[in-house]
Amino acid sequence: MSEIDCNMEVEPQLPVFPDSSKPCVQIWMDKFNKGMLSCNHFKEHWRVWVPSIFSPEPNNSCLDWSFDEEQAQKVLFDTLEEFICNGDPQTVLKSLSQLDNPPSICGRVFKMGEPTYYCRECGMDATCVLCVDCFKKSVHRNHK
Repeated sequence: MSEIDCNMEVEPQLPVFPDSSKPCVQIWMDKFNKGMLSCNHFKEHWRVWVPSIFSPEPNNSCLDWSFDEEQAQKVLFDTLEEFICNGDPQTVLKSLSQLDNPPSICGRVFKMGEPTYYCRECGMDATCVLCVDCFKKSVHRNHK
């Protein structure tokens, strides 16, 4: 190496955030359609982007750490949603919610100490509970 090369400091280049998740999603979709997609493709995406999004800024204290939540959402989560939904997630989720009519659960939020019903036959764990009305209207009322 020449003397000039040894004295040069090279600044590390961070990846530039994409304007759209489309190219990444399209690559995953092409690989999926060819039967070549594996979990390693997703891991590689996160391996590249997580450090660049969540790394502390140079010359800042690691205790005074912040990151751009909007970029994290766009680059990490929106790309996965778009791939899983094969398009616009809002459209897909809206059509799915229309298929859930009537909903299988009432959405009741229990108060501390309020009685709940648990199906010993179907329940996976103690958190699988129903309100009184839902339990009485369900097939579980005849179970153990």
